[in-house]
Amino acid sequence: MTTTTITSEPTTVDPSSGFSDFILHRLHVAALRAKIVANEFESTTTALSAGLISVEADPASASIRLGRGVVVIETPLTTPRDVNRAAQSTYDACLWILRTYGTARLADAWMLPRLAEFSPEQMQELIAAMRRLRASGRWPNVTDDLDSRLEAMQ
Repeated sequence: MTTTTITSEPTTVDPSSGFSDFILHRLHVAALRAKIVANEFESTTTALSAGLISVEADPASASIRLGRGVVVIETPLTTPRDVNRAAQSTYDACLWILRTYGTARLADAWMLPRLAEFSPEQMQELIAAMRRLRASGRWPNVTDDLDSRLEAMQ
């Protein structure tokens, strides 16, 4: 039986040279990845103990303080259940479709469930965005009728 020590030095193994060499190579790659994760964990632990990073436990959100700035991380687990808002990507997609197609796509099967996810604030912002687009004159499908129908959905 041959014993091989895994080092941090990159090695290349041709998988056609044999199944055992291929497995050995995959184990080497896995060991390198584990070493990277361990280094990241160690540097995060050091930063936490030095006070460079702090994690604030707030039931409504998770935030990480990096130096003087705060990065807020919002996940389905940290968002209150009663918050009725759509993801930013959903808002952006609805805005794009409505400005491109107007009322023709307002009541379709794709649009209605997504608009139902909007918070009242998001709906107000969507209506305001439609008014700005209409005022620019560049989007012919953004009409008064579209505005009034969106207002009726509030």
